[in-house]
Amino acid sequence: KMDEAITILQDVIDVDPNQFNALCLLGQLHLEQGSADAATQYLRRALDITPESGYAHAYLAMALYAKEDYSGAWDEVRLAREYGVKPEPNFIRALSKMMPEPGSQP
Repeated sequence: KMDEAITILQDVIDVDPNQFNALCLLGQLHLEQGSADAATQYLRRALDITPESGYAHAYLAMALYAKEDYSGAWDEVRLAREYGVKPEPNFIRALSKMMPEPGSQP
């Protein structure tokens, strides 16, 4: 059903390219399917529309992690937190293993 959902959401943004929710959902679905590049693209587009979305920043952090951009992932974690979203603890632990959180004590 994910492919069907992606097709429907793509149709939505074809009609309205500024549909924030559809862009976020497309990013999340692509991330779940293992396509970090597509996820990053859709989530960045969503954040161009609504830059204060903590959830979009949290998902973008996960997409950047999948692309091995750990510094970028930490930047997005910081923004997610700034906008009131606490990223998943398991994700933070995994990211911390790849690169310590900037400004944290060793």
